[in-house]
Amino acid sequence: MFFRSKAIKADEPNSNGDYFSEEQLIKSYKTFEGVPFFTNHDNQNVENARGKIIFAEWVPEEKSIYTISFVDREAYPHICRSIEEEYINGVSMGCSVEYSVCNICGNRAEKTEQYCSHIKERKGRTFSGRAKNVVTGETKEFHKEPVFEYNYGIKFIELSAVVDPACQSCRIQGIIKNDEILNKVANLQNSLYMIKTSAIEKQAGQEEITQLNEVLTTLESISIKLIQNRKQVEVEFASDLVGILSELQTFVDELVGAGYGNVQPVPGVAEVPPGTAPQLPPAGLPEGAMPVAAEIPIPGMPPPAPAPAVGTVSGEIGRAHV
Repeated sequence: MFFRSKAIKADEPNSNGDYFSEEQLIKSYKTFEGVPFFTNHDNQNVENARGKIIFAEWVPEEKSIYTISFVDREAYPHICRSIEEEYINGVSMGCSVEYSVCNICGNRAEKTEQYCSHIKERKGRTFSGRAKNVVTGETKEFHKEPVFEYNYGIKFIELSAVVDPACQSCRIQGIIKNDEILNKVANLQNSLYMIKTSAIEKQAGQEEITQLNEVLTTLESISIKLIQNRKQVEVEFASDLVGILSELQTFVDELVGAGYGNVQPVPGVAEVPPGTAPQLPPAGLPEGAMPVAAEIPIPGMPPPAPAPAVGTVSGEIGRAHV
């Protein structure tokens, strides 16, 4: 089963006291792809994973990262049923960070031993009093100021279904039908065929052209396999699929920029109209998706995992973790 989720929102501190800027999320959102999907951050052992994140995209209008996740219906029918019957709708990310900066005093910390008193004692709460900025030397008066960390060098390591996400808008948006995914593959296969049957006549060596054709052949082969296995799409194939869909446009742009952009059509072969590369799913609820109602406790799910290692944060309320 495939489903779409809003995984994290930029430029606002969550209830754990963690802040992720738009700039940092744009740099890191693709690290979501390939990470495991857990329940309740039960991530101490990868064998506890119940699925996989197969695609992530940055949605600038919402300053948010959206993901598409896969859970094997045969292996974990209770989880799929809970999503379909609207028992689950909260998600929470887990990530590692290179360092963080306190919003009160500007202290930079790469490990817990370097935390200032504000982060150690007041993170996720408020601070009132005077504090000196360790960078500028300026002293400032604060009154009930929320205390949080600006996080830098983010790498996402998991996404979990949770009851109470630290980012309250981070929810499962709806289920994506397998046919919608497979239609994307069919469109991609057609586009690859059109590109491959066009002649590349820019100044370039035969070796480079051969390498490009080999890449296109590989992508086409993956697409064909996905279509042929339409009755039982495995998560590995799905991961390849979304990688193709997300990078095809980038590949074509780089192709043009590298000096192979003057494509001359072969007689009798239609040109590919500009802008017809496969498009990624739009933000929000996909067409035909089933909406998810308010969350309730997840039946039969394991209790939360113990507290974290250095340099990691979680999107679930009140806990950092790995």
